[in-house]
Amino acid sequence: MRTTESNGTTYVSVTSAMRIVKKLLDWPDDYYGPLAAIHAAEGTGCHAVCLDWLAVQHEFLPEWHEPIMPAIHPDPVRWNAVISRALKAFNEFVSAYQVEPIGIEQADFSKAYGLVGHIDLPAYFTIPGRRRMKGPIDLKFPSAILESHKLQTRCYGRLDGMRNS
Repeated sequence: MRTTESNGTTYVSVTSAMRIVKKLLDWPDDYYGPLAAIHAAEGTGCHAVCLDWLAVQHEFLPEWHEPIMPAIHPDPVRWNAVISRALKAFNEFVSAYQVEPIGIEQADFSKAYGLVGHIDLPAYFTIPGRRRMKGPIDLKFPSAILESHKLQTRCYGRLDGMRNS
C-alpha cells in the first residue's frame, strides 16, 4: 500500500485505496491483454504528449517535446500513430469542452477520507449545453472505459481541491 506523509498526517494513495475497494467488492483485476506492457508504455506516452502540450499552452512549461519511444516498444510506426492520435483527440477535447487547467498532475489530499491522489488534469470545463464547472479530468487511452476508471475519478472528486466539483 502506498502512503504519503503531509503535515504529520498519513494519506493512502487513491490507487491503493481502489485496490482495497475492488477486493472488498470482489471485482476482477483489470485486464489489458497480452500486450499490457506495450499498452502501458503507450499510455504513459499519451499522457506526456497531451499534458505537456497543454502545460505549454497555459505557460506552465516553457517548451513542448514529443515523448521519446521507450525501449520496450517494438514498433516506431505504431508508437508515432498512437501518440499522434492521442494528441489530436486531446486537442479536440480541450477545444470542445473549453478546458482551463487549474494544475497538471499535482498532489491533492482529502483530510476527510485520508486520501492522496495526483489528478491528471484538475480543471474548469464546459460540457456542451451545460454550465461551466470544476472537476477532475483523468486521461485514459484504452479501447473501453473500465469500472475502475470510474471509481478512480469518483475518488479524485472527493479530494479537497475538487470540493464542490
